[in-house]
Amino acid sequence: YALNTCTTLGEQFRLVSRYAGIMNSNAEVGLEVDGRAARVTHVLRGGTSLSRRHLAERALAALTLLGRRHAGESFAPREVWFAHQIPKDTSEHERIFRAPLRFGAPVDALRFDSALLDVRVRDADPALRRVLEDYLERVLPETDPNLLEAVRTCIREGVNGRLPAIEAVANALAMSPRTLQRKLAAQGTSFQELATD
Repeated sequence: YALNTCTTLGEQFRLVSRYAGIMNSNAEVGLEVDGRAARVTHVLRGGTSLSRRHLAERALAALTLLGRRHAGESFAPREVWFAHQIPKDTSEHERIFRAPLRFGAPVDALRFDSALLDVRVRDADPALRRVLEDYLERVLPETDPNLLEAVRTCIREGVNGRLPAIEAVANALAMSPRTLQRKLAAQGTSFQELATD
């Protein structure tokens, strides 16, 4: 439901990135944008090699179909990466992804044009998104051990050597500034304290 309330495909992918752990506590989904190229990665910790393969294939297929739902056939990955070795039959991979496939890659990932992140989502509802995102934040564990380091990294990598605004850092971490402030307060600090440090 929360995905359907997003305004753009980029917001949807950021939402998946932020809340992937709700569906599978061992899963991490990342979104990286570098100029005209974007990449969504899927990392699964634990499990057997067979379960990791199936969950990665399912996740990347679901993200591809999500992209096509809003962008139509223009959502075409440049390349699809799989960490596992090539299976005997790749016909279903070819049918679903319609893109060059790379097996034995360093990570499971979709690579695509970053302009696709701006594709508008039909029937977006930003007001409902805020309600649903507040709920999702309550479902996630309050203490995120990686949050402080992620915020520090965003601050260190500020544009042109300047300290980034909390809005920019919150956006990079796929959450609202208010949620970021609340999560930092739960860990006994604030954005201003981390920026000052």
